[in-house]
Amino acid sequence: MLAADFPGSIDLLITDIAMDDVDGLQLADRLLAERPTILYVSAYCDQDELGSRLESKRIGFLKKPFTVSRLLAHTDEILRECEGGG
Repeated sequence: MLAADFPGSIDLLITDIAMDDVDGLQLADRLLAERPTILYVSAYCDQDELGSRLESKRIGFLKKPFTVSRLLAHTDEILRECEGGG
């Protein structure tokens, strides 16, 4: 896994929920302790399906399709919440 070999800090994990080898939820669970800020994206899932995962201010969701400006705004919002102790 590339994240395990990365020597620096990773401030935000952006992952699709539906992927071929491992789904985004499993990936986030693996990395959650080390990289607790996560933005899930999906065209096939909605916020209700993620349930309690979204209770943390460190975890967000963005429905596909989205624009680059919407992605930037959402990541900015999540990272600001984390800086504020969220």
